[in-house]
Amino acid sequence: MIRIWADFTDLGGGLIPLDYKGSIRDIRRQNVVLREGLHIIVYDDSYQSEAIVEKKQGEWYARIIPGTGVMQAQGLHHHLTTSETSILEAL
Repeated sequence: MIRIWADFTDLGGGLIPLDYKGSIRDIRRQNVVLREGLHIIVYDDSYQSEAIVEKKQGEWYARIIPGTGVMQAQGLHHHLTTSETSILEAL
């Protein structure tokens, strides 16, 4: 599955913009052509989640798929509980 870096601090309403430098770098490096409905993994240094690509007002976003988030701490993976997912989505 395609992995694209994302800034989870900009998560609003379950959508993460894919216009950051790290996102664009990953998209170009993997020769990805974004399209609506594309299933991807978005990640940063401490978290990753599955997402579906959406286009809103001419901009590309990743919509987080609830229940697929994993915290990545010191090489260990921790699947998020429902309450942890809710906290992250509130960011």
